[in-house]
Amino acid sequence: DICRTLISFFENILYFKKLYELHGIGKDLLAVYFSRNLFSVILHVLCSSVLAYYFSTVYLKYKASFNLEFIKILFVGFLLSILLHGFFDIFLTFGLTFFIVIYLIGSYFYLSYLFYKD
Repeated sequence: DICRTLISFFENILYFKKLYELHGIGKDLLAVYFSRNLFSVILHVLCSSVLAYYFSTVYLKYKASFNLEFIKILFVGFLLSILLHGFFDIFLTFGLTFFIVIYLIGSYFYLSYLFYKD
């Protein structure tokens, strides 16, 4: 949990630094600050949890052997995490906050489904 939060924290710092250099301090910076701090922390926890789920699945299933199936399942976890983060970035870039909320709620339910199906 600490690693996920730190990744999100440093990503936000870099983003705010760039935004501050472009626009200075204003209400836009504050709006972005609050939305990024709320949404991006949740997103990084979700992405890390998806990756942790797939990693733990392949580790428990193939702990004695490192084969192609192991790599394929782990790759799916990486790909899903990257896609989750990528879609979030697209929504955030275009200011689609409503979709971000729906997206994060849907991602939470998908993650819950993954953990409870096994």
